[in-house]
Parts: sequence; structure tokens; C-alpha cells
Amino acid sequence: MLSSALLLAVLVAATPADNAAFVPPAQTEAEVVQQITVAAKAFVATLPPADLASASFAYAGPEQRYWHWIPAPLLADTALGKNYAPYGRIGLPLEKMGTDSVVKLHQLFQVTLSANGYRKLEQVLRREGGDEPRMGFMGINRTPTGTPPGGPGWYFFSLFGSVGEGHWGFRFEGHHISLNIAIDGEHVLTSPLAIGHNPSPIVPEASTLGTRLFNALSPEQQKAAHVIVDGSDKGIPGDMDRTPGKPALAGATLSALSPEALALYDGLTEDLVGSFPEPIAKPLRAKVHAQAAEARLAWYGDVDDFHPHYYRLQGPSFLMQVRHQGLERGHAHVHTSWRTLDDGSVANGATTP
Repeated sequence: MLSSALLLAVLVAATPADNAAFVPPAQTEAEVVQQITVAAKAFVATLPPADLASASFAYAGPEQRYWHWIPAPLLADTALGKNYAPYGRIGLPLEKMGTDSVVKLHQLFQVTLSANGYRKLEQVLRREGGDEPRMGFMGINRTPTGTPPGGPGWYFFSLFGSVGEGHWGFRFEGHHISLNIAIDGEHVLTSPLAIGHNPSPIVPEASTLGTRLFNALSPEQQKAAHVIVDGSDKGIPGDMDRTPGKPALAGATLSALSPEALALYDGLTEDLVGSFPEPIAKPLRAKVHAQAAEARLAWYGDVDDFHPHYYRLQGPSFLMQVRHQGLERGHAHVHTSWRTLDDGSVANGATTP
């Protein structure tokens, strides 16, 4: 087991092993599948049998259907009917992995995510730790012995099914990350995705572009989109909806957007769509762009980048949610999530693989 200091160093550096070959960016979805499969096999091969057993679950089972970036005990959630002690999550925690396992896990992330997506994951892990005053970087200072416990070591890997055999997938989840990946033949399913930013010295684009998109709408659209105007209203959603299936539509239909508003819409959705390799992101980006006129924006609370609010942008095939928790120590605390509603992802509510 790694010490806390060494674990954080390995987590944030993610230095490839000396003999690790450079993996060029995939050009097709089939290449993405191959790269993920090879990297996942290399990672699980580093795990002792008992640890691999702790991380392994059935594909399409209840563990894969249940996802959340907040530990279950903090939610008083008994959905899985299991004893969550001591971590509040299923799977194998990073703090129990050796150096080689952590390096191989990062190599899996690097082929699963785009460069931008991997950067976001790395920042989340950094911010779980302590402040880095010399770098101007603030963390939430969580440790395994703190209240609530946490820190960069309390992120968990879960394997669903067997790597490379039929339908299989994995999840990497902890406070402020839920990355859900499934391999369905030659296709990569990447939903749901949740990324939290806390503390963020720069307000994330998912917040700033959302505010700008709202302000670019017509007065009539803004009125229809602003479901709750009063920022102190108790009806403002406290966080993101994880209910499987397609939620009921709310807010204003975007219809014919101005060129400025369409660019904001594209930039906003790209903030999460762009977290994945280009062969995955490109068709999804085009599909989401084509749905701009049908998409609905529902806003709850203040329309700015500083006060708590929630909004959802929903199209026929996707749901993007943003919950701005406000400023903490002068830094933004923002939760974001992305779900594709039509790709058959188990964690989105699909009943069969």
C-alpha cells in the first residue's frame, strides 16, 4: 500500500513506466475499443487476486446501475442493501493499490479520455488533497482520518464483467468524479459522466457558458426558461438528478438560436462531450449540435457565476446538468454531469446489455 504522500505524487504525476510504449491517439472507435481493452488488461494484471475480486461485479448488475459521486452513507442511501463500511463505496480504492497499478490505471484513463478530459480528472484528484500555496492551488484537505473522510486515495475502481469478453465495463468514482465506461461490441458507451469542481479558482465553463447562453435568449425564452427566479427558493434542486430514463421536459425550447447563442450552446455541451477521444466525441458532438433547436433550457435560481443555482439542458438524446453550489473560500464549487439518453448504457437505466 502506498503512503499518502507517495500516493498523491503518483496520482497527480501519472508518469508512465519506463518501458511503456507511446500510444498514438485513436483514429476510429474500433481503435478506442482496442486501446481501452489493452490498457484495462494491463491494469487488472497488476492486481492481486483478492483485490481484483473486491473490484469485480456482474455486468448489468445492481452495482453497475447504481452510481453517485457522493458516498452512499452521506445520502442515507441503502439502494444496494450492502455494508458500505469503511469507504461508503464499492470497488477497490486507490489507497490499496501499488505504484504499478496506479500508473497502469492512469494509462487506462489516458486512452479512455481526451487530453482535456484527463486534465479534469487529474485536477479533481489534486483538489481532494491539501493546499499547494506555492502553486496558488487550493484543495479541500480531505484525509482518510478526517471528517468526512476522503482524499485522493478514496477513489474507487470497479470492473463489470471480464475485460475483453462480451459486454464489459468499468467505473472510476469518488467525491467529484463518476466515470462510467462500457464496451458494447465495437462501441464505447461513456455515460453517465459527473465531474465536480471544488475549489475552482476559475469558474468552470459549464457555469459561465450556461449563464451566457441564458442571457443570449430572447426575453420570452428567458421567461419560459427561468423556472425558479428566487435564488433562496427551497425548490431549487440541491444536486443532479440521477433518475434512469428520460426526465420530463422543462423550461424553454431554444428553437432558432442566433449565431452567438448557437456557439455558446456548442461550447457548453463541448465542455463534457469533449472529455472523450475524438472518434467518440465527434459523432456525439454532431448529434448534439443537430438537436439545438429542440433542446430545452430550464434554470433555477440566480443567473450569474457566483450564487447557488441549478440548470438543465436537455435534448432528445442527452441531458446536461449543472449545480453551482456558490463560492467557498472565494472559489467556485460546481457539479456537472452528462448523460446520453439513447445509447443503452446500463447506468442510465437500460435493462439488458
